[in-house]
Amino acid sequence: MRGRRSRTWLTAYLFLAPGLLLFAVFRAYPLLEGLRLSFTNARLGRATYSFVGFANYMRLLDDTRFQVSLTNTFVYTVGSTVPILAIPLALALALNRGRLRTLLRSAFFFPFTLSVVTVGLTMVPALAAKAMEAPATGEPAPLT
Repeated sequence: MRGRRSRTWLTAYLFLAPGLLLFAVFRAYPLLEGLRLSFTNARLGRATYSFVGFANYMRLLDDTRFQVSLTNTFVYTVGSTVPILAIPLALALALNRGRLRTLLRSAFFFPFTLSVVTVGLTMVPALAAKAMEAPATGEPAPLT
């Protein structure tokens, strides 16, 4: 019993290994390396660098362009996330128990029925004309 359970765990980890390896190489390592480099005075093209601690972050907080971009990012995030969440929630509540229930259901299902109705209305005149040409024997007229 114990050998079977450990074999199941081993199989699961073997299936997870490629994805975890790719995550570690392409996500975790760059994130941690960037965090480590943010505490240094490293520059592109310069091989040597030294540890400066939180000096880069202090300088960043004093930068007015950073403050403006941080404010713009916050406004954009809130302005795009709140409507994306609030409007469907309000429509779902109205659809579930509001006065607009019938109207919203009709508006939702209208595109699904439109193509069937359009084809049906298009075919009615053609079929009616063929019915007029049909012989009185009761056989259907050929659709040519």
